[in-house]
Amino acid sequence: MAASGVAAAVVGVSGCAEQEGTTTEFACPYCDESFESETELKDHINEEHSGEFEPPKASEFLEVHPEKCVGCEVCVLACSSYHENAGSRELSRINVDVDPLEPEFFRQRVCWQCDSPECYYACPIEGAMYIDEETGARCIDSEKCTGCGDCVEACPFNPSPIKMDVDEKVAFKCDLCKDREDGPICVEMCPRNAIEVKEEWEPVYERMDIDAEELTGYMQDPDRQEVEQ
Repeated sequence: MAASGVAAAVVGVSGCAEQEGTTTEFACPYCDESFESETELKDHINEEHSGEFEPPKASEFLEVHPEKCVGCEVCVLACSSYHENAGSRELSRINVDVDPLEPEFFRQRVCWQCDSPECYYACPIEGAMYIDEETGARCIDSEKCTGCGDCVEACPFNPSPIKMDVDEKVAFKCDLCKDREDGPICVEMCPRNAIEVKEEWEPVYERMDIDAEELTGYMQDPDRQEVEQ
């Protein structure tokens, strides 16, 4: 485990892990205390510096366009094939549902890489959930995950974009294909350009009011609220 990288992901700054011989100390950026583990540092920040700590925000997001999606599920099969070497809805990090508010539209269910990642806060295992330094994606280390499901329960969206692999007994979620040179494979493979990588996130239904009007000629209800994902 790269101690400095992990510590940077925890507190949102670099250079906060200090090496002393063979012992790694995780230094708190808000006071003079140091800790022997990332978990102790997270607990300390949550207890003593609540409101001061903000994890680094994601620099990339998946933006979906339900008005373009035809429900072909090419994204689903591409995702599961790339990550799990199997074409499977259950093992895909993206899914396609029928939109409950607009049945003629499909809705791609993805992780929004939340600014305040409740899944990350809830994970009880040191290093099992971490923040990718390049994209800011909230990621799961399958070798450290114990499959407790705390991240799934903590996710504010229902159904959660975080899934459980029942065979391997680990959680998994979208990591923006962080190790893939060409970026998220779902974006590349979608035949309708219904998924994009963006640097700023905008709620789907704020865009849908405009896109649906352009598509159908009818203005959507301006008072409609964002639905749970």
